[in-house]
Amino acid sequence: MKRRDRRVLSKKKNDILKMTKKPPRFIVIISITIGLIAGFVFWYFLSRCGESGCTLSYYILFIEMVCSTAFFLALPYIMYADNE
Repeated sequence: MKRRDRRVLSKKKNDILKMTKKPPRFIVIISITIGLIAGFVFWYFLSRCGESGCTLSYYILFIEMVCSTAFFLALPYIMYADNE
């Protein structure tokens, strides 16, 4: 393949990569914040052990907050993805 052809192909590839949509940064930050709040609310109202003898009550908080934050972090990227 000639050098000129390789250059044209790489330019097209760069143009395609530039055209892919990414969510704005503020939407990602808002989504992460909502995920943290949702994880905390789920833990506080649904899965928290109300008794003082529960030792694993506070470790579950971390797991639920991480899972909900990961879900809400992926959500804007899924919604802004190009459907081809």
